[in-house]
Amino acid sequence: MNRYLLLLMLSILTVACQSNEDENIIEKEKLTNEVLSRADGRILSFSSFKELEIFIKESIESGQDLIELSKSDFDRSGRVSLLLAYNIEAEEAERYQLNKKEIVEVNSSDSMLLYLLNKNGEISIEGAIYRIDGEFVYTYKHGNENVIESFLLDYKVGKIKVSDQKMITYNKFLKVYKHGNNKKEFSSRGIVRHESFSNDRSVKMRLEQFDQHWYFYSSIGAKTKTEQYRKVWFWNAWVTVKTNNRLKFGVAYQAKIVGTNIRMNRSPLFDNISNHTNEVMKIYEFCVGAPALFHYTAVEGYTEHWAEWYGNTAFKVVNY
Repeated sequence: MNRYLLLLMLSILTVACQSNEDENIIEKEKLTNEVLSRADGRILSFSSFKELEIFIKESIESGQDLIELSKSDFDRSGRVSLLLAYNIEAEEAERYQLNKKEIVEVNSSDSMLLYLLNKNGEISIEGAIYRIDGEFVYTYKHGNENVIESFLLDYKVGKIKVSDQKMITYNKFLKVYKHGNNKKEFSSRGIVRHESFSNDRSVKMRLEQFDQHWYFYSSIGAKTKTEQYRKVWFWNAWVTVKTNNRLKFGVAYQAKIVGTNIRMNRSPLFDNISNHTNEVMKIYEFCVGAPALFHYTAVEGYTEHWAEWYGNTAFKVVNY
């Protein structure tokens, strides 16, 4: 009798274990489908900051044109990068199903950052979504996007205060960081200047220097690009065009550990880059993390920008 009872108990345990295994498999499949659904070209997802760091390094070393890469991403998976959204004209906006009112504001010259973000300013890292929009960087889990609206309402009426370069926990669903980039008191460089072509005022060379900290991503660098005016009223007036661009630089800079006064001098960098492309950019250094460890600032040096447009050239030197 005891023997039959023992066999019955073992059978029940086996069925229960099998049921749990089936539930785990279903749950894993459900989670995988959710990840694939979110990553269906709509948002880049990384399992760790190390994976993101490697991805950025490989992208930089490959020297790919990030605007063209963004177009390939859309054709392959439907993802619209923020870089693409910022660099197309009206006729293309319809193809990418873009509404200007829905495009977030990320005031950065770093094309790598803009490439990583989708049109909503989002990237997924270690299961959390980081979203840059206007003056804030939001951190939340998938499905909690609506909390941002509640925060903004409280912030606008003064219920919530956030200091520049500080993180607050709004509630268990949302953390908010006020980045403070492009504000003089934080020495965040965001120099953007233009140099027109004498034979065609509808075209200009755009020269940029940047060093900004976006909580999960920080970088310093410079770039040269050429833009042409397109007469449209509901999308970009100036559109990036391919031409011969060059960036030459010599720069010394520092890496400050975030939250401290510790600064480390980096070895001066020198290079001369030219290509027939949408833009020529050099990221001197970058880091990622929660938060990214360093905030970089230039100490001294220069960037030299040159572009050619059908035989005519534009040239400018900007000192740090």
